[in-house]
This record gives sequence, C-alpha cells and structure tokens, in this order.
Amino acid sequence: MLSENPRGLLICRDELAGWLRTMEKAGREADREFYLEAWNGTGGFNVDRIGRGSTRIPALTLSLCGGIQPGKLERYISEAIGEGEGADGLLQRVQLLVWPDDSSFPEWEASQEWPDKAANTRAWEVYRRLSVIELPESGDGESQGIPALHFDSEAQELHTAWRSELETRLRIETVHTPAFEAHLSKYRSLAPALALIYYLAELPAGSPFGEITIGALKKALALSEFLETHARKVFAAELNPGLESAFQLSQKIKSGAVVDGCTVRDIYRHEWTGLRNARETYAAVEILEQYGWLRIETQDTGRGAKGTLSIHPELRANQSG
Repeated sequence: MLSENPRGLLICRDELAGWLRTMEKAGREADREFYLEAWNGTGGFNVDRIGRGSTRIPALTLSLCGGIQPGKLERYISEAIGEGEGADGLLQRVQLLVWPDDSSFPEWEASQEWPDKAANTRAWEVYRRLSVIELPESGDGESQGIPALHFDSEAQELHTAWRSELETRLRIETVHTPAFEAHLSKYRSLAPALALIYYLAELPAGSPFGEITIGALKKALALSEFLETHARKVFAAELNPGLESAFQLSQKIKSGAVVDGCTVRDIYRHEWTGLRNARETYAAVEILEQYGWLRIETQDTGRGAKGTLSIHPELRANQSG
C-alpha cells in the first residue's frame, strides 16, 4: 500500500491501545522498528519476500491519529521513561499530544447553537484542495528528491531565533529528563512541518508555490507552545517524579487499602495505578514521608532487614473510624 501511495498513509484508530498491543504479539516484534523508521518521512524502505520479490518504498511516510484512555496510556509512559524496550522513542514521536483534564472543561451545558456549517465547508475545501494539489519540483540535493519549500527572509530570521532558544533549553533545562527532552527535541522538525501545513492550508487554489511566510511560522510556534504544555502532563512522572504516585498512595491510605505495618512490596504487588513497581512506590513513600504521612521502620527478621510503613497515628485513627 505504501509503495502505491507515495504521499504516505494515515493510520486512524479510535483506540490506540489496540494498535500498541498488536506490536506485542508473537511474530510482530519488528513492527516497532518499522513505525520508528516511518516517522521521519524521508527514508527509503525495502520489503523482500520469498516468492514475491522486492518492493521499494522511496519515502516511508505514515501518520497516526486516534485516542487513548489515560489509564491505558500510563503503562506506555512508564516504559518510555524507563530503561527497557519501551524507551525506544516511539511515544515521543507522537507529537500532537493533547492531555485534557477535568479542570479543562466547564460544567456541562446543553448546546444552544447549530454546528458552524460555514467553518465545516471551509475545512473540507482545504482537505479537498490539498488532496489534489500538484506538488512543486523536488528540492535541492539535500532533500533526497522530495519536494521542499523554504522560509522567506522574515520567517527564517524568526525560526533561527526560536531554534537557538530551543537548543539552549535542551542543553540546560531538561538535562535530567531524557524522555521529555527526546520529545521536545523533535520540535526541531515539528514547528517547520506545522508552518508548512499552515502555509499550504491558506494558499489560494491555483496559486503558485512561494516561500513559507512569517505568519504561518508564528501560528506553528504558537501551536508548538500549546502542545508543550500538554506534553508536560504526559511526561509529568519524569518531570515531577513521585508526585502522581504519592497522590495515588495517599488515596490508598485514606481508603484503608494501605494499612500500618505493610511493606513496599505489599503495595506494588497490587499493581495499582502509579504504584505498579518498586521504583514508583518508593518514590511515593519518600514524598509522603517528607510530609509526615508515614515513615519507614526497619526490622531485623533474622534473614535480613525488612522495611515496613508506619502510618501517622491520626491517619490510622481515621482508617479505623
């Protein structure tokens, strides 16, 4: 299908969790590497099959669109910020991430307005026009024969200043957050790609291609800034280690699910959200210990030291009451 569609394909899944699970099945071990290669959109790809010959894909290009429930995504976030196979950069390549929370929405109210048909018509006109647009001639030698456009002088100056600031941030601000840094580093290509999309979306039908304007770039940089705020929610476990886990542990203590005298292992063997392993649980315990919720007491069992949790007396009283 990709060899017959040189402009690429769109994978659209209502539940991205199902797409992620398919890569865990036996015989699909190479799928992750395939999707990692497809992100760039410029590299060639060969498919060699016995009895079917070879198929050449000049520019491997895939786009992904869909949704996923936060609870199902947490596992993949945990893997992405860890050191296992899940830390291969696949999640960081999903760049248009939006993570809404309860505070993002007002109380529900019945709509008093009809859908904006004019806006819907304008949007479909853009999609229709771009689906049949005649691409410009391929760019210079560095573009590997793929059509390319350039910024105009004003846009180039703004992009250079923005890129300089981004590179400084990557080298200073996020030095201890490798997963989030890997995500943010891909804004090097995200911002120009968005600027190109804005430029093409606003290009009048039949108009010749020109240079990408500063107006299109400003919109792209504004969207990139918006997307970063949501990316910080996705990678909050790395940017603010232990906070989410500490909140989850505090809820378990208040509900009585975690009681005085239990061990860290007693907690993470339940595989509760945010407390699925020793690393997350110890981080949560350390934070709650700082705030006086509990403390770790070490006991000698004869076979080695054993750490148990001693919960604050007032919290114990609330549990029993």
